[in-house]
Amino acid sequence: MFLIKVVDSQGRSDFEEEGLKSAKERLERLEGMIKTERTNLSKLEEQNAAAAEDIAVAEQGIAKLKEELSTVQEVLEEKTRVVDQVKKTTSKASKVLDQALKEIATAVSCLSFLLSLD
Repeated sequence: MFLIKVVDSQGRSDFEEEGLKSAKERLERLEGMIKTERTNLSKLEEQNAAAAEDIAVAEQGIAKLKEELSTVQEVLEEKTRVVDQVKKTTSKASKVLDQALKEIATAVSCLSFLLSLD
């Protein structure tokens, strides 16, 4: 009976050692996974920071372009006003010129008529 208990204790001890060894191996694998995931997380955080910096630079560029576009738009509007004013002036000058030509034609007609009477 005593012999059976010793063997039984030995079997239980071996079983417990196997379980402990298996648990240690799992723990080592999990620790390795954690280390790998921390490394990956660190890389992702670095990439995230770099992307955030790139976004900030891009946003600054966009703001600058918007300012430049606004300035160009103001210049365009001013030049459009000048062109419109020139068109109006040209139209008025054309009407005045047409009127002057009509008056000249009338005067020439009258002069021709008068000269023909002589």
